[in-house]
Amino acid sequence: MTHSPAHDSLQLVYKAAARFTSELYPDVVLPNSPSTPLIGAQSLIDSIGLIDFLGMVEEVVKLEKGVNIQILSEKAMSQSQSPLRDFSTLAAHVTALLAGGGA
Repeated sequence: MTHSPAHDSLQLVYKAAARFTSELYPDVVLPNSPSTPLIGAQSLIDSIGLIDFLGMVEEVVKLEKGVNIQILSEKAMSQSQSPLRDFSTLAAHVTALLAGGGA
């Protein structure tokens, strides 16, 4: 069965979340839900944890897709709506980066 690029990217985010919690932050639970918040008062991780998590997403993308991406960029940070709000917006950002050939 073929999945959409958006679905595949969300699965990559979920894999990164599993690795993040098992390898770096075992006391944190990041639910596999598109609405899991990454920033703001409802986020389960702090700003250092967010940077670590984004690095894990980049690593999982490299391992699974063979492509280097850079999630944090001037373009990403200048968007009116942050691509880091939750798992779904991060997955959409990863999809766009992969469609553009990575970093």
